[in-house]
Amino acid sequence: MMFKKQSAGWVSNMAKYMRIKRMIIKFLEDNGPMNTRRIYEYINENDKHGIQITALSNVLARNPEIIECRTERVQSLTHSSYTLIVWKAKNGNS
Repeated sequence: MMFKKQSAGWVSNMAKYMRIKRMIIKFLEDNGPMNTRRIYEYINENDKHGIQITALSNVLARNPEIIECRTERVQSLTHSSYTLIVWKAKNGNS
């Protein structure tokens, strides 16, 4: 029986998300709860490759070490508002 070989891109994406998970957890432990937008800005300012908002949302939602604690309304430049989720590290500041 032959197994299909994994592509190198898949492996590098897994490593990238592991690195980003560690960055997010450390950021939340050091700074307390933060909303999705602030986490997105932090990752893209401090990581060479950054992350897309949809990928970040998946990383946050699927990681058991990161907990959703509440939502908050944010006003945009066009005076409309939208809801963001606030996340915290399971073992971090409350």
